[in-house]
Amino acid sequence: MSDTPFPIPTSKLLLTLSEMFRHEGRSLLVGLLSDCHATVYEDSFDNFDGGTYTWSLSLEVPIPSFAAIRPTVSELAEEIKSLIELMLQPHKGHYLEQVIITPSSKGFGSAPVPEQAVHHLWPGGEFRLFLSHLSDVQAKVSGLKKHLSTFGVSAFVAHRDVLPSKAWRSEIILALRSMDALAAVLTSGFSASDWTDQEIGWALGRPVFVLPVAIDMDPYGFFGEIQAVRGELDFPFALAVKIVKALLINP
Repeated sequence: MSDTPFPIPTSKLLLTLSEMFRHEGRSLLVGLLSDCHATVYEDSFDNFDGGTYTWSLSLEVPIPSFAAIRPTVSELAEEIKSLIELMLQPHKGHYLEQVIITPSSKGFGSAPVPEQAVHHLWPGGEFRLFLSHLSDVQAKVSGLKKHLSTFGVSAFVAHRDVLPSKAWRSEIILALRSMDALAAVLTSGFSASDWTDQEIGWALGRPVFVLPVAIDMDPYGFFGEIQAVRGELDFPFALAVKIVKALLINP
């Protein structure tokens, strides 16, 4: 082994990779790179012809992010490796041996998400509220979103109960990682949906404030002790006022 550092600082390496993926519209990878722990270590050194260095990159990824990429983790590692090899071309004698992506049991969602990765989800300067709901009330929840915006609350309306595409899942993950709070719109069947339960679990795990909005069922499980806002989706302005008041009194 030698004392020579990797020719590209790790922070610059991750930033460049994130920017490249952002321009390709691959928001899941942008979020993954912003919240991983990266380590570059030297595999071998040969002092022939001025020195030849081989390196490996280890990416420890939070478990929720790793679960989203697990079926294609090998392909993604090779893709990241090929991009870094291009970045190393100006640095003679330096080669990347492998990229290793592993799940980490350490906290998730703790690192800030780059604004450029989420600016299309949230208007600048507004409070970010993720609205978790079932698909059969999507139209009414969209009306609630409109009224919330008059109070400076930007609401993300997630689609549920139909299996999302990978691109849609990545947008949901970005919204969950960058939200300020989550409001669970509790209509009949909410607790039976895997997707809404996962959204609440994500919010509680970060943690951010979770507000139950009881329409025709009460909060349950880990957020069952939180005081719910009660109202009707048929009266979205009145419900928006109640939600904003609940957010204002929460520390």
